[in-house]
Amino acid sequence: MDTRSKTVRLGSKIVHVSGEVDMNSAPKLREKLRKTFDQKPVTVVLRLADVPYMDSAGVAVLVEVLQWAKKEKILFVLAEPSAAVRAVIEMARLSRFFVITDDAETSLPGS
Repeated sequence: MDTRSKTVRLGSKIVHVSGEVDMNSAPKLREKLRKTFDQKPVTVVLRLADVPYMDSAGVAVLVEVLQWAKKEKILFVLAEPSAAVRAVIEMARLSRFFVITDDAETSLPGS
Protein backbone atom coordinates (compact mmCIF):
# COMPACT_ATOMS: atom_id res chain seq x y z
CA MET A 1 0.00 0.00 0.00
CA ASP A 2 1.15 3.51 -0.80
CA THR A 3 -0.28 6.89 0.22
CA ARG A 4 0.30 10.43 -0.91
CA SER A 5 -1.50 13.59 0.06
CA LYS A 6 -1.92 17.11 -1.16
CA THR A 7 -3.40 20.26 0.29
CA VAL A 8 -6.09 21.80 -1.85
CA ARG A 9 -8.34 24.82 -1.55
CA LEU A 10 -9.52 26.08 1.83
CA GLY A 11 -7.05 23.94 3.77
CA SER A 12 -8.61 20.66 2.72
CA LYS A 13 -6.50 17.54 2.20
CA ILE A 14 -6.85 14.74 -0.33
CA VAL A 15 -5.11 11.49 0.63
CA HIS A 16 -4.66 9.08 -2.29
CA VAL A 17 -4.36 5.41 -1.32
CA SER A 18 -3.15 2.73 -3.70
CA GLY A 19 -2.67 -0.98 -3.14
CA GLU A 20 -4.25 -3.41 -0.72
CA VAL A 21 -5.34 -2.24 2.72
CA ASP A 22 -5.07 -5.25 5.01
CA MET A 23 -3.83 -6.18 8.48
CA ASN A 24 -0.25 -5.51 7.39
CA SER A 25 -0.79 -2.12 5.76
CA ALA A 26 -3.70 -0.74 7.82
CA PRO A 27 -1.41 0.61 10.60
CA LYS A 28 0.51 2.63 7.98
CA LEU A 29 -2.76 4.10 6.68
CA ARG A 30 -3.87 4.91 10.22
CA GLU A 31 -0.59 6.72 10.93
CA LYS A 32 -0.78 8.70 7.67
CA LEU A 33 -4.33 9.78 8.46
CA ARG A 34 -3.43 10.68 12.07
CA LYS A 35 -0.69 12.98 10.77
CA THR A 36 -3.14 14.47 8.29
CA PHE A 37 -5.75 15.11 10.99
CA ASP A 38 -3.10 16.64 13.27
CA GLN A 39 -2.77 19.44 10.70
CA LYS A 40 -6.42 20.41 11.43
CA PRO A 41 -7.73 20.60 7.86
CA VAL A 42 -11.32 21.58 7.17
CA THR A 43 -11.91 18.41 5.13
CA VAL A 44 -10.04 15.14 4.63
CA VAL A 45 -10.88 13.28 1.43
CA LEU A 46 -9.66 9.69 1.26
CA ARG A 47 -9.41 8.64 -2.40
CA LEU A 48 -9.82 4.85 -2.65
CA ALA A 49 -10.08 4.27 -6.42
CA ASP A 50 -6.77 2.39 -6.52
CA VAL A 51 -7.47 0.03 -3.61
CA PRO A 52 -8.25 -3.42 -5.06
CA TYR A 53 -8.74 -5.08 -1.66
CA MET A 54 -9.62 -4.02 1.87
CA ASP A 55 -10.08 -6.36 4.81
CA SER A 56 -11.61 -5.80 8.25
CA ALA A 57 -8.43 -4.11 9.51
CA GLY A 58 -8.85 -1.47 6.81
CA VAL A 59 -12.51 -1.02 7.67
CA ALA A 60 -11.56 -0.63 11.34
CA VAL A 61 -9.19 2.21 10.38
CA LEU A 62 -11.98 3.94 8.44
CA VAL A 63 -14.33 3.70 11.44
CA GLU A 64 -11.66 5.00 13.81
CA VAL A 65 -10.88 7.92 11.51
CA LEU A 66 -14.58 8.72 11.23
CA GLN A 67 -14.67 8.97 15.03
CA TRP A 68 -11.69 11.36 14.99
CA ALA A 69 -13.43 13.45 12.36
CA LYS A 70 -16.61 13.76 14.40
CA LYS A 71 -14.67 14.63 17.55
CA GLU A 72 -12.50 17.21 15.78
CA LYS A 73 -15.33 18.56 13.58
CA ILE A 74 -13.49 17.72 10.36
CA LEU A 75 -15.44 16.54 7.33
CA PHE A 76 -14.19 13.04 6.36
CA VAL A 77 -15.09 11.87 2.85
CA LEU A 78 -14.49 8.53 1.14
CA ALA A 79 -13.98 9.35 -2.53
CA GLU A 80 -14.08 7.15 -5.59
CA PRO A 81 -14.07 3.84 -3.69
CA SER A 82 -13.20 0.86 -5.86
CA ALA A 83 -15.92 -1.75 -6.31
CA ALA A 84 -14.14 -3.99 -3.80
CA VAL A 85 -13.95 -1.26 -1.15
CA ARG A 86 -17.55 -0.22 -1.70
CA ALA A 87 -18.66 -3.87 -1.35
CA VAL A 88 -16.80 -4.28 1.96
CA ILE A 89 -18.29 -1.06 3.36
CA GLU A 90 -21.79 -2.09 2.27
CA MET A 91 -21.36 -5.64 3.60
CA ALA A 92 -20.41 -4.18 6.98
CA ARG A 93 -23.51 -1.96 6.73
CA LEU A 94 -21.41 1.15 7.25
CA SER A 95 -22.24 3.14 4.12
CA ARG A 96 -24.88 5.20 5.94
CA PHE A 97 -22.24 6.51 8.37
CA PHE A 98 -19.79 7.79 5.76
CA VAL A 99 -19.93 10.57 3.22
CA ILE A 100 -19.12 8.70 -0.01
CA THR A 101 -18.61 10.49 -3.30
CA ASP A 102 -17.67 9.49 -6.82
CA ASP A 103 -15.30 12.45 -7.34
CA ALA A 104 -12.59 13.55 -4.91
CA GLU A 105 -12.34 17.09 -6.26
CA THR A 106 -16.06 17.94 -6.18
CA SER A 107 -16.39 16.78 -2.58
CA LEU A 108 -14.29 19.70 -1.38
CA PRO A 109 -15.78 22.85 0.15
CA GLY A 110 -16.17 25.58 -2.44
CA SER A 111 -16.59 23.14 -5.34
